[in-house]
Amino acid sequence: MTRRAVWIAGVFCLLALGVAAWRMGAFRPEGPAPAQSNADAFPRPSAVQSLEVESAEGRLSLVREGVAWTMEWAGPGGPVRWPVDDEHVRAALRLLADAVDAGAGSGRAAETPTDLAVRLAHGGGTHEIRFGPVLAGGSCAMVVAPPVGESAILHATRELKEIFEPAAVRTWRAARALPDAALGVARIELETGAKRITLRQVGGTWSLMEPAPLAADADAVQRLGSVLASIPAERFDDELGAQSPEGGFDAPGATVVIERDERLTDGGTVRTRVIRSELRVGRLADLSGTAALCLARASRIEGGREQPLWGPVVIVVPTADLNRISPAPEAYVARRSWPWPASEVRMLAVSSEGPEGVAARVFERGPAGWRRADNRVDEPASASPDDEAALGALLTMLCETRAGAVLPGAQGGGVLWSHRVRATGLAGAVLGEARLGRTQGASPLLAVESGGVIRGYDIDPALARWLGW
Repeated sequence: MTRRAVWIAGVFCLLALGVAAWRMGAFRPEGPAPAQSNADAFPRPSAVQSLEVESAEGRLSLVREGVAWTMEWAGPGGPVRWPVDDEHVRAALRLLADAVDAGAGSGRAAETPTDLAVRLAHGGGTHEIRFGPVLAGGSCAMVVAPPVGESAILHATRELKEIFEPAAVRTWRAARALPDAALGVARIELETGAKRITLRQVGGTWSLMEPAPLAADADAVQRLGSVLASIPAERFDDELGAQSPEGGFDAPGATVVIERDERLTDGGTVRTRVIRSELRVGRLADLSGTAALCLARASRIEGGREQPLWGPVVIVVPTADLNRISPAPEAYVARRSWPWPASEVRMLAVSSEGPEGVAARVFERGPAGWRRADNRVDEPASASPDDEAALGALLTMLCETRAGAVLPGAQGGGVLWSHRVRATGLAGAVLGEARLGRTQGASPLLAVESGGVIRGYDIDPALARWLGW
């Protein structure tokens, strides 16, 4: 390399060092520092752990737990919390970060009047963003104050400021009466007046616990869970407290309670806590009767201690959505009369009901099909084709077919009972019994009573003839 080339390279190195030093502030002129956007230090939305907005309207706080956000505000009876739709928070924080990134600043932050403050807490501290009054042109000043260092004053739009007004932030609240229902349900309680229904899931199987222990229809319970998860909160009544007599929550017309289990691992130890959500239906919200006042709350139960999680809040819920919740136990009863497969039945006894009773026709399943095995025959003989067809239809109905209707117990008096059926499995173990009959009326059904439940099926003409109807 020639001496001239070395000299040129040295000049370029000095120029590069000078530019770097200027950018670091070593050669800045004395006096007030020009406004700066602080974009490099401004937190990304994923880094924000809490958000607080404050203005003359009041103050709202939002806190993130994992990926879920919760809002807290001053209610009539004290602080109130409620879940927030995460997408609202992420979108607002993204718009704010983009505005700071693209902001052009001017003026001195200390001399700028402001009327709305937004505070973002993150791992590096707290950023405070203060918005000034909206000017005639539709813009306003936005002061960005980092945890350390100088503040910067930027220009913001009216729309950005309005996003963080307390009235607008309140609309971020989850507009659902039971926000936790979407995360899964393990227990459901429905209470209307003196009637109470309790459903419980154990090992993936749903059972009706109250008013009587019965197998539940999984599809019906799943539909109920979907209905509960979709009940909307039409609006929040932040002026009406949980104890206000106008709400009528001390004597609710209906109460819905759902519970789900959370399993947590801590140092190799697994513990379970219960999240319990409650919705009380109070008085009508308007004269038209299209909406009702409801009280919603949730709590966390662990180690025998119950702690408030969110609520209580007063919400307005359309009565049409509440009416989709059936308070009838039969709506959730399993639609199959017998819960075991037809293939497990090895012997079937069919007897007629009457004052004296009639000896049962007994059929035993063998390798070659059904055969008679009762005292009406001298020795076991193959069942007739009519018997084979009737037994197949009977077992298909009892073990595989979903009943078209579950009849309330009070309707049992309207059934003409005619036969009893007993099923026996391997080693002579009795699987269960059922009673058969016909409902009365213009459109009769084949009624089956099993396990204290009466189910209605369409009548099979061939089976009806075999039964002697």
